[in-house]
Amino acid sequence: MGTYYKQVAAYKTAKGLIEFVDDTRYEQEVMAWPHLHNSRIRINMKDYSKGTGEKAIDVFYNLSPEEFMNLAEAIRGIRQVSASEKKRWDTSVAVFSKMSELYRHTSPPQEETKEIRELIEQFQCSRNEVFAEAGEKLSAAFERLLSGYTSAFSTGLVQMEKLLAGAKKEKEAATKVREVFQAIKILNFDKYINPDNEAERTVTAIRVAYAGYMDYPFVFEINNGWGKPVITRNNGVITEEGSVHYEDSVKVYMKEEHLFPMLQRVNLFIRAMTVQGMEKYFDRVSSPILNSEAE
Repeated sequence: MGTYYKQVAAYKTAKGLIEFVDDTRYEQEVMAWPHLHNSRIRINMKDYSKGTGEKAIDVFYNLSPEEFMNLAEAIRGIRQVSASEKKRWDTSVAVFSKMSELYRHTSPPQEETKEIRELIEQFQCSRNEVFAEAGEKLSAAFERLLSGYTSAFSTGLVQMEKLLAGAKKEKEAATKVREVFQAIKILNFDKYINPDNEAERTVTAIRVAYAGYMDYPFVFEINNGWGKPVITRNNGVITEEGSVHYEDSVKVYMKEEHLFPMLQRVNLFIRAMTVQGMEKYFDRVSSPILNSEAE
């Protein structure tokens, strides 16, 4: 049983497309978990910023039902940055920057300071002992006044720069790009052989990130290319180190209101199809137990 490449959910812009496509496949036999090993949700992405048809770039990545659930859970676990938070950080940084500049460039008026010092010097140089003594006292008092003035502004500058650094650090920590999900697969099947190099197979890689500073913060990126397969001791398949080279890459940016409904729809689809695939198991195994009388 399988529905084979039918669109479950999609998001389209003027330059790109991302769609989640059903390629789930189910056991014919009675199984507790009905999905076959190659049951999957396929993510197709398209970049037609340079045109449609042959000018468009197409990439894909296959997720098992379990992998899709892990992806959706990782995305929902991201602490998102609200518009009000971004505005508050921007305002704080702007205000603290302006205040720091004011403190940095504020000093006693030089011309007036020079005139007062010249006047005090006249008193100091007076032959009249009373005036000379008054000049010394005026000079000491005036210099203390200037020192206190400068010290107050220096302290204010230090405190303001600390506030500015803290605001910048808080903003950078919250809005930096956070990696949400990354994976790579090599498809070691005949239909994925590179026609130009029979030793290579199709390699697909997916990256999902959250960039809180962007208006469309959720980033989906899929790369398709080629690599050489290596069979592990457990008969698994990995890529040979250094052999991967990508030829096509597509990025799509989304807001929460675009992404989350798609994830919810795909999640509901997987659950519904899984229940349908378990009907035989339920009828044959579970019903007799549920309907039996307790001993």
